[in-house]
Amino acid sequence: MADADTAEIQACLNRAKALKDRRNAVVHSLFMNTGENGGLEAMKPVRKSIGYNATPITIEEMEAIADEVTVLRDDMFSAGWNAGAAKLPGMRPIPPRAPGQKVNGASAD
Repeated sequence: MADADTAEIQACLNRAKALKDRRNAVVHSLFMNTGENGGLEAMKPVRKSIGYNATPITIEEMEAIADEVTVLRDDMFSAGWNAGAAKLPGMRPIPPRAPGQKVNGASAD
């Protein structure tokens, strides 16, 4: 595998690791309406004996995380394809995404 392929895959894995914690904070929380501008509070258990820790989060922030996951999934597929299958006879690499191009409706910029 070429160094450029390895670097691209490693960059995707680093993004995935950072995004995992943000995604898990949304997925593994309980939510209650803040009553202000349609915002929500993510309530995460600190410890069962202590109670909950509330962090405000907006629906737009949740949707932004979902968009980042969509873009990352596309980038990981492209990196894996270009590192392996694209090198086989008759196969072509996936070109880099153009500025402003969307991935499944999500902005990739």
